[in-house]
Amino acid sequence: MPSSIKQKLQIQGILLKVVLFGWLLILSTIFMFVLIGLPYQKQVLFDRMKSEASDVVSSVLNKNESALMTESFPDIVDYLLGLIEGSNSIQYIVATRSDGYSLIIKNKRWSVDTLAGYWLPDKTPDPAIIYSDLIESEIFHYTHKFKFSGIEWGWIHVGLSLESYNNAVSNINNRAIVLSVVLTFIGFIIAIFFARRLTKPITDLDAIVKRISDGDFSVTSDVKSGDELESLSNSFNKMTKSLKELRDKLELRVRERTAELAETNTALISEVQERVNAENRLSKYNLRLEALQEIYRGIISAKSTEEIIFETISNLKNKLISFSRSSVALYDFTKISMIVHSITYVNNRTLKKTETMDMSKIEPINKFNKVEYVYQRNVYDDTGHAEILDYIKPVEINSYVCYPLKFQEEYIGEFNVGSDKPEAFDSDTITIIKEIGSQLAIALAQSNLEDKLKLHAESLQSSLEEKEVLLKEIHHRVKNNLQIISSLLYLQSKRIKDKNILDIFLDSQNRVKSMALVHEKLYKSENLSSINFSEYIKNLSGYIANSYKSASTRIQMDYKLDLLLLPIDKAAPLGLMVNELLSNCFKYAFPKTFKPRSENNNLIVVELSVHADNHAELTIRDNGIGIPETLNLEECDTLGMQLIYSLGQQLESELQVSNSNGTSFSISFNY
Repeated sequence: MPSSIKQKLQIQGILLKVVLFGWLLILSTIFMFVLIGLPYQKQVLFDRMKSEASDVVSSVLNKNESALMTESFPDIVDYLLGLIEGSNSIQYIVATRSDGYSLIIKNKRWSVDTLAGYWLPDKTPDPAIIYSDLIESEIFHYTHKFKFSGIEWGWIHVGLSLESYNNAVSNINNRAIVLSVVLTFIGFIIAIFFARRLTKPITDLDAIVKRISDGDFSVTSDVKSGDELESLSNSFNKMTKSLKELRDKLELRVRERTAELAETNTALISEVQERVNAENRLSKYNLRLEALQEIYRGIISAKSTEEIIFETISNLKNKLISFSRSSVALYDFTKISMIVHSITYVNNRTLKKTETMDMSKIEPINKFNKVEYVYQRNVYDDTGHAEILDYIKPVEINSYVCYPLKFQEEYIGEFNVGSDKPEAFDSDTITIIKEIGSQLAIALAQSNLEDKLKLHAESLQSSLEEKEVLLKEIHHRVKNNLQIISSLLYLQSKRIKDKNILDIFLDSQNRVKSMALVHEKLYKSENLSSINFSEYIKNLSGYIANSYKSASTRIQMDYKLDLLLLPIDKAAPLGLMVNELLSNCFKYAFPKTFKPRSENNNLIVVELSVHADNHAELTIRDNGIGIPETLNLEECDTLGMQLIYSLGQQLESELQVSNSNGTSFSISFNY
């Protein structure tokens, strides 16, 4: 829709809204008049009939009050008939006693009837327009209660005709309709007149605005309404003048700015071009970097030297460089030979080959002595490296790049990339070949070292297994030799009759057995460096109990042992100390004459507690007779106690002795 038509419709819309507003205001006023005035007029007519009926009742009572009380109905009838004949509106008059007996005057006749109690108080309506059965039509009915000297006689009922009331209501309605139509028409004409007068300045301003929007700032508004619209017109003229001045300044500024923008645009075009070139270079670099990262990942994930070489060449061909053949030669200076792993791409086929070549003619060290790499742009036009032609002629190579593989400043091989086209490699391509070559040298050297380490590890493992077998054999033989010594002591003790000497032999036998048990645990253990000392204590105590059969039947053993692994240099002396302490318990703690304390049995408790910082505590206690308080253990000259203190110093342990409710020995040591 064109803007001019749209604006015209908008202005007509304003006119229509103003007209409708004024017209609706008039219609609202008429509606309020009808809504309030008509009911009021009807109420006035109703009150008038009520007043007329009240006057009739008052007249009847004033003239016939004594006759009603004495029930002299003939005098009353004449008077009431005269009232009805003299009035056009009275339809009936009824005098009703309180018992329902009624005197009825209507249609110039009178009658007496109870009316079935209709005029009694509960059936007597308030002044209202009702349908009356007496005259069989609607009528205004009025009732007045009659009292005389404080006595309630009954009621006086008056019925008035509605003809004058209906005529008056009809006239009021007709006048209201005519007045509403006339006022509506006049209000519409007035609304149009004032709407046109109100919207004309707006229409003029709209025409001026359209001319200004077309660029004509010379127009002015000439509204002389003497109100806010005239003030708006003056303000609009000032705004138009200011806009014209601003436009002139803006046009001048635009011309100046246009010249500046032209210069800036030229500079921006140059800068954008440089940025596009830089983004292209960056994109190529990112693609190259991603490809290199994938190649490096392939190098890292490869499992063997051959896999490293072939994976690297394949990824280089697929992602970065186009070439016909690539190879990696690994030098062996001791044999003056090299192992060459190559891939040749011929007629959409990939040929992989590994071969050994003579290195005497290549002389790699001399070849790379003064150059970082070798680049032959055209093999057949260049005579500088004729020794290589015999190798590359069969695969039709025209140009190639040879980069040395060095690790820790030593040559380990070379990386060759060749093409069937002359001058096939530019500086960027050679840079990529150098980067790949450097990573390839590190990967190959690492792979070679890993292979050597693997062989060395296998050799060490084999040697270690041999030594473990020998060490187990040594422990086994030591255990057997100690077992033989123990058996010899046992056999020798069979010939001894002296009890003291027999005890000495038994103690010696137990000491040898404790050492033999250490070696037995070692050669049976998977770990030859340590034994499970907790298990060792149980085995040793069982052997000692078996040695003292007569005493062990009266003694109960209790173990509270944490898991502790000890090397042989700690286990052997600690085992001898356990042997001496347990032997003393079995020999001396519970003599035959000793009675157990309270309800407890003869008990030997062995506790092994492992603490933090490689610290442990071994406690052996009994609830026997205890040692004499006068006995000084440090000065005791028995071999057993001397062994305990000597071995305790060897272990750098701390020994504590308690003589409360038996004897307790605690050994604190580091392992």
